[in-house]
Amino acid sequence: MDEAELFHYWNKRLKEEGLGVYKGGREILLPDLIEKYSAPFKEKRKNISLPLEVLSPRQREAIYLLFYDGLSEAEAAETLGISRSSLRTHRDRALEKLKTELEKNWWRKDNEVK
Repeated sequence: MDEAELFHYWNKRLKEEGLGVYKGGREILLPDLIEKYSAPFKEKRKNISLPLEVLSPRQREAIYLLFYDGLSEAEAAETLGISRSSLRTHRDRALEKLKTELEKNWWRKDNEVK
């Protein structure tokens, strides 16, 4: 799977999980905003990479299991040996960090987050 396909898969999974909406008065992720700013750069989308190195090891594991491996919350929580609420906390914090990092570095050369 190349980076462009990975981006579309990740974005689709986030929308399926309902993470483009307000939860608890807190904005988790804005897929429409990502689409709006990335639309003029469709030919450069393959250069977009997620700054996973900013995440803690547990947050990274949660993101991989949920969005890359496609596990359900229950399956991912069981794999990590934690409760579903803990998994959701790790996921939400990870998505918030990724959102902040992407917003902070969005206009870097070639849209690459470093």
